[in-house]
Amino acid sequence: QSISVTSGEVKAASSKEAALARKYRDVGWIFRVAFLAFTLAASVGYALYVVLHSYPTAISVLGFAIFLARGCAMGVMLCTGLLFLSASQAAISAFRYYVERWPKVVIVLDARKEIHMFIGRAILVFALVHSLCHLASTVPNMMTSSLEELNDMMGCARKGVLVSSLLLPECPLKEVPTFWGVLGSVPVVTGLLLGALLTLGGLMARKSVRRSCFSWFRITHQFMA
Repeated sequence: QSISVTSGEVKAASSKEAALARKYRDVGWIFRVAFLAFTLAASVGYALYVVLHSYPTAISVLGFAIFLARGCAMGVMLCTGLLFLSASQAAISAFRYYVERWPKVVIVLDARKEIHMFIGRAILVFALVHSLCHLASTVPNMMTSSLEELNDMMGCARKGVLVSSLLLPECPLKEVPTFWGVLGSVPVVTGLLLGALLTLGGLMARKSVRRSCFSWFRITHQFMA
């Protein structure tokens, strides 16, 4: 009889653990879908604002890919903020104290590691699409557009823009940029450096690397932070 009771308790515990695992999985998927929906909506809204209000000639000069590039840039910015927030154990612990009455919110907060990894992958996807759009459309269209079209489109060529003196090449443009001139510009160089840093962080975050050399994972993440 004692063996039967013990076996029943084990089965009950296993069933409870399985039900809890399913709940975590379901809530996790709900969060992922909600997060992606919000990020995509905000990215599309920002891209529309850029091409319709801030730079109304951008699509005609640089092609439709500029819309995708700007949208993905917003996606990277939103994901980066949540990426750092999901890594802040102190902030999550403090917030968890006030939401303990809502179990589903607590489940999401307890899954901060999985959320952090999911957002990191989303950043890599957004950054890759952003880079490919610029490489496939922005760069060749800048090389074939007229100097008047480029300066009319670029915000740094307008009066009252304070950052124009910090840009390379100098803005407004004095000549149509070459391929290497575009690649050597401040936005491209800083973008490539950030992309390399994201790639390095993603590689160091792989499970095999974390297990074999955790110190490299910790150092790269601290450097990125």
